[in-house]
Amino acid sequence: MATDDHGEGPAPTTRAASEEGAVGSWLVPAIAFAFALFAILEVNLLRLQPFQQRAVFLALPLALAFLIPGRSGVARTPARKVVDYVLAILSLASCGYIVVNLDALMQRMGTPTTMDLVAGTVGGILVVVATQRRIGWALPVITAVFVAYAYWGGLLPLALGGHNGYSFSRIVTQAFLTIEGVFGIPLAVMFTYVFPFVLFGLVLEAIGGLGFAIDLAEALLGRFRGGPSKVAVVSSAVFGMVNGSAVANVVTAGAFTIPMMKKSGVQPHVAGAVEAVASTGGQLMPPVMGAAAFVMAEYLGVPYVRIIVAALIPAILFYLALFATIHFHAARHDIGGMAMEARGALILGILRRKELYLFTAPVAVLIGCLASGFTPTRSATYAILAGFGASLFVGERRLGPRRLFRVLERAGREAVSLCAAVACVGVVIGLILMTALASRFAPMIEGLAGDNVYAALFLVMLSSVILGMGLPTIVCYVLLANLAAGALVGMGILPLAAHMFILYFGMMSMVTPPSALAAYAGATIAGSDIMRTAATAWMFSLSGYILPFMFALNPVLLMQGPRAEIALAAFTGGIGMIALGAAIAGYIRRRAGAVERAALFMAACLLIHSGLGTDLIGLAVLGGVLLRHWKPVGRVADTR
Repeated sequence: MATDDHGEGPAPTTRAASEEGAVGSWLVPAIAFAFALFAILEVNLLRLQPFQQRAVFLALPLALAFLIPGRSGVARTPARKVVDYVLAILSLASCGYIVVNLDALMQRMGTPTTMDLVAGTVGGILVVVATQRRIGWALPVITAVFVAYAYWGGLLPLALGGHNGYSFSRIVTQAFLTIEGVFGIPLAVMFTYVFPFVLFGLVLEAIGGLGFAIDLAEALLGRFRGGPSKVAVVSSAVFGMVNGSAVANVVTAGAFTIPMMKKSGVQPHVAGAVEAVASTGGQLMPPVMGAAAFVMAEYLGVPYVRIIVAALIPAILFYLALFATIHFHAARHDIGGMAMEARGALILGILRRKELYLFTAPVAVLIGCLASGFTPTRSATYAILAGFGASLFVGERRLGPRRLFRVLERAGREAVSLCAAVACVGVVIGLILMTALASRFAPMIEGLAGDNVYAALFLVMLSSVILGMGLPTIVCYVLLANLAAGALVGMGILPLAAHMFILYFGMMSMVTPPSALAAYAGATIAGSDIMRTAATAWMFSLSGYILPFMFALNPVLLMQGPRAEIALAAFTGGIGMIALGAAIAGYIRRRAGAVERAALFMAACLLIHSGLGTDLIGLAVLGGVLLRHWKPVGRVADTR
């Protein structure tokens, strides 16, 4: 889940590249380890006040953002190193200023001293610069626009969000010297929920969880048509739900699955696209959802369990559509499964491996704790302890002191980019709150859409995809939750459905050209054309564009309604997703023509939309297409 300075892509993994950016070979590992250890202990012990917690939590990764080099690994000049060390020291000093002077800051809130403003200005600038270094220019530019809006917004007419304007002192105070800016909810969620699951994912990987998931999926699905692609989907969904980064999942799991797909005959651009879509969808899969469920529960003020229950059917339907697309695509191109020994013996052999115990113990503890009512943070902590404890009984997987240090160090490193990003988006959210832009944005959407809820959904979809370009999904969700969710709720959309709608389209930016970062990562591993891979990933993920509109207009797919209606919606939605897969691949029992593909797509939309009338029409249209394909043309394809 490591990230570079150009997006969510992979950071350098070699020891040499990492050590080049440190004062000495010990400094970056020591800071990363200290950060991870502080985070996991403090989040459970809660010894400091919230403001102080978040200041310490940000100080260490902010310093690391300047000490760890980017993806290129090119050696920095001595002058550049000196600048980076100074920036790292200033990062520690500006956040440390909050920790040391918290009581005094609270007493003089609204009347900051010159030193307060200096610390706040330096800290705010460092957050923006660190974000630019780690994930690129998208979020810093957005932040700069909002700062300009806060300062010069008085020049705008009221209809376009104009306000009275705010002084430099007021902007700095809101952005860095209160708990509503940099140290606001996004950073709190990162500290309380996201980081423990980052660490859980790394522990699971270190004790062999990822390899076991891939091997088990290969044993179960490898022999079937398009088996390697289906293996990629299952393993990426399992691992993607806990690591919180689509691109990181692509480069982690894709290193195994993409060559496997290409070896079976899958075209390189398709292999890269399949891995990109599967990895992106992991953030929709309960119970972890890449930590998005925790953020949403915080914003909606509802139990975490309610979020994951609501997300279950859409997530299953999303992956069902991807499975169907892969299957029909493999049938169309006559791509078989993998040659392997008898499947029963292979599965038995895998189930006898020690990794089964190492994989299931922490996952079972996690799910059991969540189901028993423990907080997500405490559940993740117990799951980490379960993984650590289980490893002690397996020699080659044992997390001894040295390996445990490396896992914690890696967790500290890999949280750097997201910590910087959520701190930067905290500036934006703080200014949105200060200028009351959220209350102005909703009337703007309503003014453009009128009374047309479809137009409002389309405008919010467009905003989500555009703002999501180049941003981690969680960051995009947090930004839009503050800005656009109110517009949908004002149009009569259920709050849960509105927030889920925004999450889906923030996620879809990962596979939507021109900024499809997950697809670009897949193309790099597959050695395929980037834009062709991105276009294929977008097409394979069409269900992610259809589902949000359907559950926003009728939240029965979010398990909001009578059980009979929910069951019917899930059943017909599943049929619709299979039809959608056939439409995308252009194949059922033989190749489908343009008219047949259009009919399949229409049938899919009608079946996914909950309602008896649309279901009946959708089934009739689908039945008509199936009748045309009932008699195979030529040799019947093997569709095992």
